[in-house]
Amino acid sequence: MNLNIKSRSHSPRPRFSPSPLLHYLPLSLAPILHFFAKASKCKLLFTLLSLVFLVSCNLFAPNTTSYDVTLELGQSYDINLGQSGDEEAAIMTIQPLHASVSETYRDTINWDVYYHYVPDSSYVGTDYVKFELAYLEQLYDSSFKTEGYIEINFTIDGTTGERLEK
Repeated sequence: MNLNIKSRSHSPRPRFSPSPLLHYLPLSLAPILHFFAKASKCKLLFTLLSLVFLVSCNLFAPNTTSYDVTLELGQSYDINLGQSGDEEAAIMTIQPLHASVSETYRDTINWDVYYHYVPDSSYVGTDYVKFELAYLEQLYDSSFKTEGYIEINFTIDGTTGERLEK
């Protein structure tokens, strides 16, 4: 019995050769393209999972809220920082440089945290304050978890005014 079995030569799939493209790409992209051309499935999967992890870490990073406030000489500024209860905090991480009064206080009714700012009496220019908004992860633990930041940019001009509230 004669079995005519034809063997097919199975050649591996041709790999992508980055060499023609290397002349047209910026030098910083050439090693990346070369890596993907020579990489195995395992390396590609690892790289993809690493990128997904890095992107997801940035999605859950604390956000920053910025306020631009213009004050006149003699005018003060109050803002509710949005934290209430004894498990939430607003920590002043950067103090203003030109303030005669810069303080946080709690409302005794709702326990909201407020910030009160009064610029120096003769100062005209800009000032800046930054708060870290945090909460206790566990009630009996003293470690705070950051949930965001508030930045306030003050511009104090040379005219006179009164109290400004937000």
